[in-house]
Amino acid sequence: MLLSSGIRATDHAAERLCALERAPFSDAVSRQALEMLSVALPAIRARPEDLAARGMAQQAMWLSVMGGWANVAVGASHGIGYILGAARGVPHGITSCLGLPAVMQWNAPVNADRQAVIAGILGGATGAEALRGFIRGLGLPTTLAEVGIGAEEIPGLAARWDGGPPIATNPRPVTGPEDVAAILRLMA
Repeated sequence: MLLSSGIRATDHAAERLCALERAPFSDAVSRQALEMLSVALPAIRARPEDLAARGMAQQAMWLSVMGGWANVAVGASHGIGYILGAARGVPHGITSCLGLPAVMQWNAPVNADRQAVIAGILGGATGAEALRGFIRGLGLPTTLAEVGIGAEEIPGLAARWDGGPPIATNPRPVTGPEDVAAILRLMA
């Protein structure tokens, strides 16, 4: 649970760092959170008793939400996570493990330059690749199948979006359930 909660914090930081409407304060705390999580989470996986790593992760998780203080919105990873949690009982942190890489892949046409910052911190060619590798390296799932959700469920899950935020505040516009389904298919 601690590692997936760390990915939820990664999600807060990454989505705000890649938002189209950003703020210097949010960028700073989001980047710092990502840098700290990139060190702390693998250290915790390797040595669960490491209190210094846990303390660093706790501070980073706190920093990751501070970007919202500057009114920088999160996007589709958060909104799709709400759908997966409500419809299928997927834990909050795990929804970020599934959704964040897929949403970054979906958003790359509009914010690949910002995602390069994430790739630089986590190590990867793209933001989506870096996140998938980082999450997998923590032993966490990155696909719907790994949490028992089949491809046949995607249309029904996508139809649950009511048109509101945070999916509506995604950097690449999500115009309807068809787009939500396209993002969900990137999680397959």
